[in-house]
Amino acid sequence: MNVFSHIILTNQILYLILASKQCQMIDITELRKLNTLERIVVTEHAKTKLNLRGISIFDVQKTIENGEIIRQYEYDKPFPSCLILGLSVKGKFLHAVVSHDTEFIYLITAYYPSTTIWESDFKTKKIQL
Repeated sequence: MNVFSHIILTNQILYLILASKQCQMIDITELRKLNTLERIVVTEHAKTKLNLRGISIFDVQKTIENGEIIRQYEYDKPFPSCLILGLSVKGKFLHAVVSHDTEFIYLITAYYPSTTIWESDFKTKKIQL
């Protein structure tokens, strides 16, 4: 067995290991069950970003309540996360990135999507050249 055969075999084993791991996709209904102010944990990073962007925790809660998951990040650690597109309290489109366990929603960040980065549906990212 030469070095290249070993690399191919190693990659195949790695692929099988990754494929055998269950991808845990986040379900919006599970998030909505946890969607109370007492159960949303805001990291220091998220708190700073919310303040800078003029976004309240009520906006995040409303986005989870009325939004939809547009991206899944199932391999994020320590928990899978997702990007939610919803409407803020004032009816503005809002993106929120969250993860959760059985007790809490963890807010990673939230921002108002820009049409310079996102298509007008705010679900599709523009191709960056």
